[in-house]
Amino acid sequence: MKRSGLSDFGLDYFSLIGRKFQERESKIRERTICFKTCSKCGETKLISKFSLDKRNPDGRTNICKACRVLEAEKYYYKNKGRRELK
Repeated sequence: MKRSGLSDFGLDYFSLIGRKFQERESKIRERTICFKTCSKCGETKLISKFSLDKRNPDGRTNICKACRVLEAEKYYYKNKGRRELK
């Protein structure tokens, strides 16, 4: 028995999504290189020194983990008094 046109549409739609996902993944792999430059400190580091971020085309953040830790510490100590007032 043949199913309705809606289910055929669903299969085509999901196969299209699957192909687009595979294309996107291959583009990300092509762009992913072993090294990346931190936008905060300007040093070139291994790609593993950057956190994952699926919003960026290469899948990594623009600021290295070390710089992010320093930013978080500065924010913590700068706003420590504000936290104690609550």
